[in-house]
Amino acid sequence: MKTLTRALLALTLAAAPLAALAQDGGKPKPLMARPAIHSVADCDTPAKRTEIVARSETTLEGVMAYMEDYNRHAQATARWRMDQMVAKGAWTQQEAGAFASGMLKDPTFEALGKDNMKSLEGLMAAMAPFMEATKSQDDLKTCRAMADFVGAAFGVIDTTEKQWRYMNGRIDAAAKAEGVTLD
Repeated sequence: MKTLTRALLALTLAAAPLAALAQDGGKPKPLMARPAIHSVADCDTPAKRTEIVARSETTLEGVMAYMEDYNRHAQATARWRMDQMVAKGAWTQQEAGAFASGMLKDPTFEALGKDNMKSLEGLMAAMAPFMEATKSQDDLKTCRAMADFVGAAFGVIDTTEKQWRYMNGRIDAAAKAEGVTLD
């Protein structure tokens, strides 16, 4: 339950203070490595299934930590890139703010946001069967439900990543148009 609560908190995409996300020079800290996950097919092998179920809490904590770290990293990277545009004189603070709020009205960004909401719905749909399976004490059922839940969590991460890549691509295009190199 503690891990599921943490998962829901990660899904809020809450902003962390930028100072906590930056390393020396203000550039965002590197992203942690994406954890390996198992497939539903791995659950059919008794030895693998036993190992997967035994480390399920650790696996879920790793996935949720990655989700949180990815969101922090992506936000800090976009913020840093916009700050570079301001620092190099390509944008004013007001223009950077207008760019950020304009993204919310951008049709492509909005469509990507709808995809992200669908992936969140998939994660929420996978949560109840996972919780039910963990109560059942059935390792096969638990293993498969966990694979579905973790896969859905990575679906959320992947759709979120598409939004951030799109936003950063728009920043890159603006930098190129202004003749600015982002470090």
